[in-house]
Amino acid sequence: MQFGAIVYAIHPVYTQTLNTMGKVISVASQKGGVGKSTTTTLLANFFFFHFNLKVAIIDADYAQFSISKRREDELKVVPKSQKLQSAYKLLYTDREPYHIVRTKLKNLDAVLEQIIDQYDYIFLDLAGTMYQPGIFNAYRKINHFLIPVAKDNFSLKSAIEFYQVITRKIKPRSVYESCFLYFNRVPRRHRIHKMLPIIMKKVPFMPIYMSEYLIYETAYRSTLFPIPKAKM
Repeated sequence: MQFGAIVYAIHPVYTQTLNTMGKVISVASQKGGVGKSTTTTLLANFFFFHFNLKVAIIDADYAQFSISKRREDELKVVPKSQKLQSAYKLLYTDREPYHIVRTKLKNLDAVLEQIIDQYDYIFLDLAGTMYQPGIFNAYRKINHFLIPVAKDNFSLKSAIEFYQVITRKIKPRSVYESCFLYFNRVPRRHRIHKMLPIIMKKVPFMPIYMSEYLIYETAYRSTLFPIPKAKM
């Protein structure tokens, strides 16, 4: 399943909030290694370049900070390539790359307060654990949750438990609006189409999934350049 399907699966969320500023989206999970940062970067890229929206990423994934570090690495590479320099100048003649803010959870409230009215969407990247000070306060700042699920029983059980935490413990005292689960890194051979109708009766699963394409993890995870349209 191409990544574009994920974007259009949350298209209702996009259209409902188009006329408001500062909606916070988080690709969140209570376990690491399920593709949170990759999906976050892809979504920010697509919303910025394809929908021409004002977006920002708050990288609060202490101490990895993988998204903000990737931006730093990309900015170092661009001056070394004439081709990249030309592409960069063409893309950013009248605007800057979308904003990436690195912060610790204890400073999240201050960061959000400072930028919340400047963007259509703010993507919040968090560590894959609930056992850190301030994490529940961070959850209560999120409007829309997307929970990635690997295709195994342990990951599915963990994701459902996390969904229950969000909807039961976070929702009553937060700005919560929606939460959807989706299968990520699905191998070429699978039976997702048989599993989804059953699972969707219990929890709000997206009726689509992201395939296990290595290219999502490498070439298309740029924070500066758009995903090639031919691949969407």
